[in-house]
Amino acid sequence: MDTTTQILFETGKDAFLQGEYRQSIDYFQRTVANLPPYSRESGEVQLWLVSAYQANNQGEKAIALCRELMTHPFASTSQRAQRQLYILEAPKLERPKEWLTEIPSLDNLDPAKSLYVEGKKKVETKELAIEDLEDLSQIETQDNQFLWWALGLGLVGLTSWGIWGG
Repeated sequence: MDTTTQILFETGKDAFLQGEYRQSIDYFQRTVANLPPYSRESGEVQLWLVSAYQANNQGEKAIALCRELMTHPFASTSQRAQRQLYILEAPKLERPKEWLTEIPSLDNLDPAKSLYVEGKKKVETKELAIEDLEDLSQIETQDNQFLWWALGLGLVGLTSWGIWGG
């Protein structure tokens, strides 16, 4: 695979993994166009394309491509296509109602009661009164000598330890 084709493929995978399925389909199709039709690399890219079709609600295209890939000359590609086709064609099972959690609609909410306005959180503003401010003249700023006492006791401890510990 040449560099340009490799970049197309990697970009398609990145788009797929980020949920940009339409873009990934475009990149995968362009990648496949640059590869020999029955190469191992072409099969790999087309399997990614099947997943992108499925993720983009294009199930019929995914199934048709899987059927085509089942005749691919590389056994690993045809086996993976067969497994993927089995999953795609499996019957859809009904889920019991009690397994589902219903998410309420946000359409009927009153915007005036919302915490958010135009995508930003409402900020409550409050006028500051002089009583809300702390009186800086009441704060004790005189040194209480704690630091000097702590350093002195530490020095005495280290000296005593040095004399008796050594």
